[in-house]
Amino acid sequence: MRFTSCECEKVGWCERHKCEKGQMQFYLCRTSERHFQLWEEGKGLGQGTPQPKFRRLPLERCQNRGIEPIEKIECDLCGSRKRLIPVYSCEKFTECSEQRIGTRAERLRNLPCCLVCDEYVPVDPDSMSTNSS
Repeated sequence: MRFTSCECEKVGWCERHKCEKGQMQFYLCRTSERHFQLWEEGKGLGQGTPQPKFRRLPLERCQNRGIEPIEKIECDLCGSRKRLIPVYSCEKFTECSEQRIGTRAERLRNLPCCLVCDEYVPVDPDSMSTNSS
């Protein structure tokens, strides 16, 4: 099955895009015009663009994120309905979440997630002060 101008015949080194492609990248290159175009522009997976940093839960609180959640959203991801995911205020993005949220709501579909955020900066417990007025 091929819907793009991909010339590769197998998984591995792609001479056209000058990168290594695993099974999923090979499939996307052949079937997704959007992904194929990214490789054509030199912006595809494996072409020297920094890959997101994946972190694991539980995370240290980010310096940019509020302490208490501003709301909790029911997650539709992976069949985990009725599981509430907290949404926090964020100095960088207005709102964010520690976890990805699977939802049909446009506003939350692209909600920044601390697990892969480039702006994530853990709070240094030693620098936190407790001021009482």
